[in-house]
Amino acid sequence: MSRYTKQASDKTMVYGWDHALGYFYEEWITSTMDGDDASPFADRCSVFGMPKHEFIEKLHQYRVKESHLKLVAADLPF
Repeated sequence: MSRYTKQASDKTMVYGWDHALGYFYEEWITSTMDGDDASPFADRCSVFGMPKHEFIEKLHQYRVKESHLKLVAADLPF
């Protein structure tokens, strides 16, 4: 499993690859991440219907490492 965090403005994305979920991401309002009742406003994974192009678009939006984008394009875990 991999898990990375990338912040953009007032939002934070947690993303990665997991053997059970495939590619995944969660989006959070950064100021609410540490609360007891915190929950992401977006929670997506490839096993439950997220298309690869959606994940790639989200990675571009948050300007993640180019190496992560290349691995996703090749359907490889990172």
